[in-house]
Amino acid sequence: MRGHRAATPRLPRVHARTAVIGAFVVLAAMVPAAVSAPGTQEADVALPYVCRLPSGELPATVRVTADFPTAATAGSPFTPADVTTTVELPAEAVADLTGQAAGVTAVTRLGVGVAQGTSAAEATWRGTARPAALPASGPLTLTATGEVPSVTARADGALTFSARALALDLALDTSDGTAADPAALTVECALAEDAPERGLLATVVIEPDPAHPGTTPPHRPPPPRHRARAHPLPRSRRTTRTTKGNRGNKETRRTGRRR
Repeated sequence: MRGHRAATPRLPRVHARTAVIGAFVVLAAMVPAAVSAPGTQEADVALPYVCRLPSGELPATVRVTADFPTAATAGSPFTPADVTTTVELPAEAVADLTGQAAGVTAVTRLGVGVAQGTSAAEATWRGTARPAALPASGPLTLTATGEVPSVTARADGALTFSARALALDLALDTSDGTAADPAALTVECALAEDAPERGLLATVVIEPDPAHPGTTPPHRPPPPRHRARAHPLPRSRRTTRTTKGNRGNKETRRTGRRR
């Protein structure tokens, strides 16, 4: 006779929010991407991470794929599509989990930096992975998908998306389907220092809004250069010369009288 299955811990719900960034114009290199549709670029980036597990810090690989527009209009929101976050934990990390559980369900929370010029914001890309059995050996791969926030740029220029910190919310269960002890574990992961291009995922060109030209800062011409003018000599110098001349005349008159 089978026992009743314990209630599985509820995973956080996935909410999509809107990130709005007001920024200045900046030029940046486009990330290499394969074009999957007209006006769309497909980002597929594998990044090194360092994850903190019960046994210590271990390396991990995080692969992020998403479809971005090649260009967007300032003031108009857009949303990256078909976002997938795949996390590969090494065998050492699996050993930490198999001592407590036989299966895992994961929710990923990936921080994504959105920058344009000197302005920056950060969004959270959430995804949910299907339940997976912990392998007897080798790495554990978790693939999560979900909706992500939309983005609105307030000015034209290059808008960059870069991966930041990652959190894994793990719900653990045993081989008979009951919750493990502990039933949940959060694994914090940081982008490795040697990550290529500091975790750059994609660059979207933001074009000015033709209906609102004011989205681009107005061009201000440089101030006019003032030419140096020749100034006349001070009056004090003229007076001094005249005074010397007058003194000379007086001396001449006095000398003539004595003779």
